[in-house]
Amino acid sequence: INIVQNALEALKQARPDINMVGINPSDIVDGKTSVVLGLIWRMVLNFQIEEVLEQLKKYEDIGVETKNKKKSADSARKAMLKWIRKTGEKVKTPNAIDVEINDFGPSFRDGRAFHSLLHAIDEEAVDPALAHRATNKERLEAAFKIAEEKFGIPQILDAEDIDVDKPDEKSVMMYVAEIIKVAEARLGKSGKVKTDLTDAAIELDRLLTWTAGAEEALKKKHKLKKYTPKDFNDYKIFENDLDEKEESFQKIAPNCDPDQVKLILACFENLEKSKTRWLDGFDKHLPKELRKVGDFLKKAEKEVREIEESENALKEEFGENEPKDAESSIHSLDSKIKRSQRDV
Repeated sequence: INIVQNALEALKQARPDINMVGINPSDIVDGKTSVVLGLIWRMVLNFQIEEVLEQLKKYEDIGVETKNKKKSADSARKAMLKWIRKTGEKVKTPNAIDVEINDFGPSFRDGRAFHSLLHAIDEEAVDPALAHRATNKERLEAAFKIAEEKFGIPQILDAEDIDVDKPDEKSVMMYVAEIIKVAEARLGKSGKVKTDLTDAAIELDRLLTWTAGAEEALKKKHKLKKYTPKDFNDYKIFENDLDEKEESFQKIAPNCDPDQVKLILACFENLEKSKTRWLDGFDKHLPKELRKVGDFLKKAEKEVREIEESENALKEEFGENEPKDAESSIHSLDSKIKRSQRDV
């Protein structure tokens, strides 16, 4: 119960305006389904769907509620439905899948609504013929597969759960919110959804999603100041993941939009700083003797960064023909790092 209580308190700190009425730690520990599902929905509404609503605020005709911070499922539902209609009007093509979407329940039962939304993002990703000839189950399964393989949207829904008289609106809203996030990430300067998606664009969107999640998770960690030695394995896993994501980004960067490149570079920079802060937190648990070693290592790393930054700056200014005084400056910095290493 104490662990659940701590988790609920952390959730309340992260989102002070989240409605926690009726959510008791004892009910969660006892496994009361209604309470657990209620908590999950409130988290979805206050994190995932709130993020989508923030993106939709730029559309005056959608009219996202901004007067107060209280989250309303009804206002979110209305805003998302308006976005669906607005996007459908923008991408009217001969092959467009014309579907009337009035809710997040029965309107999505036969799967054509999902195909219509995915078709609006990428016309070539969806076969319009499939949206008309297949069975409900086949359409739903195909839509979820396309969303996962083409756009990196996790398959959190099952066809059997949607092809019923009254599909769960909250589950459908949660899934459609992910579709909206992908679509908004691909909005061009013309205001129309780009239909010429590339592998680089898809990978970039996955990286942006990952960095956003990582930043949020690290913010919570720093707020709770959880830097115990037993969490060091989590740190190493994150460090490896970050290295892999940065390496993946370097491969696709030349083929990405410059503005998005700047955005993700800023995200990676923030994550590197946050990673350093996480590592510094572990030092507080070290014996004093080892802390001195850690301080020396930090000093050495700082000197290395200075050398690399100086070398890069000189190469940008002089190319390969660096002047002798510049070369001597680098040697001077190199001597500093070597002295730091000897001290360690």
